[in-house]
This record gives sequence, C-alpha cells and structure tokens, in this order.
Amino acid sequence: MPDDRKHSNRVPVYLTDQEFLDISKQAMTLDKPVGEHIRLVLRRDMYGTVGISDHSEKQNQSAFQARE
Repeated sequence: MPDDRKHSNRVPVYLTDQEFLDISKQAMTLDKPVGEHIRLVLRRDMYGTVGISDHSEKQNQSAFQARE
C-alpha cells in the first residue's frame, strides 16, 4: 500500500463535458471535492479497498458499488 501522507504530484486530466458533470455529481453526493474523489476512485482501481485507512471511504465505497 502506498504512503498516503503527502499528495504532491499533479496530473492534468482532460475530461469530456459529460464525464466532468458525472464525476462532479458523484463527488457532490459523497461530499468530497472533485479532485479528491478522482484520486480516491483511481486509488481504488489501482489497489482495491484493502488497506484504505479512511473509514468514510469504506462506507462511501459500498454506496458507490450499489450504483454500478
């Protein structure tokens, strides 16, 4: 599991208008900033949910799976 103490690398991402709208709606539903939500979705894709220390992310993850 990666070190989660410091987030210092920026990655520009170009999204379609619809992709940005959809990810913004998801982030708003989870009460997270869009960038943080994208980081957590990417992290979940790369590492799964094992070892994610943020308890609220585990709760939100089950709600996110229910929509898929």
